[in-house]
Amino acid sequence: MNDAQLRLEAVRFAESAAGQMVMGIERNDLVEGVRRFLAACYRDAGGAPHLLDGEAIGEVLSTHLPRRCWPKDPFVPVMESIVARYFTHAEESRLVAQIFEIRKAIEDERGEFERRVRMVPENERRYDEEPVAPIERKNVKVGRNDPCPCGSGKKYKQCCQRLGE
Repeated sequence: MNDAQLRLEAVRFAESAAGQMVMGIERNDLVEGVRRFLAACYRDAGGAPHLLDGEAIGEVLSTHLPRRCWPKDPFVPVMESIVARYFTHAEESRLVAQIFEIRKAIEDERGEFERRVRMVPENERRYDEEPVAPIERKNVKVGRNDPCPCGSGKKYKQCCQRLGE
């Protein structure tokens, strides 16, 4: 799932009834917190949150998500509440097969998230994604006055370029 899709899903949650029940946080910070949670699920745990089991969600909350957050992020103190409300929202719109295990994993991690974010060494913090390298052309572009690559000996503009018109 690309970053635009993650942000769209996060905005959908923020505008839902469950998202509006998260108190003590601005809407933009809520969207960013949910986007990072979704990124941890999709990119680190390997699937959509509603398809993961309780063990995977526990791993996301204890390992992957703290590495995607900084101690001063405004959503860190309420992240456990955000994740719980996210699954309330997910239940309203789709089937969450492992919801009992997920709720238990969230409850088991209650009160630990903020401490875990502070404990992550700076060199282990993850930025969302590495920038994508630009696409490089494998073949040299043929100019109109260059010799034709077909080997006729004519200029490209007098030979194969005309075939392309």
